Amino acid sequence: MPESKIQPHNITKPIQLLAVWFVGLIALVGVLLTAAAKISQPPWVCPLLVIAAIFLIPLFIFLIFLMQTKFRTQSLDDQHYAEWLERQEQMINGLA
Repeated sequence: MPESKIQPHNITKPIQLLAVWFVGLIALVGVLLTAAAKISQPPWVCPLLVIAAIFLIPLFIFLIFLMQTKFRTQSLDDQHYAEWLERQEQMINGLA
């Protein structure tokens, strides 16, 4: 099996993480639909795989939305996240 060219430690920007999510979605849905096209027995497996592929699309979109909204600060690149943490610390120290 050829070695993967994706190196996780090189994924440092939020847009890269978003791209990985979309590539994963495309790959997963593609595998499910390909399997559904090739499997004929038992007859209930094909519809189940198609339903799973259809269900994954809104699920991934919801999870991507959640990542981009609720966990926005955690997905910032290192420099911007450090600046955000510093501002939060200043706000907390200013209130104390």
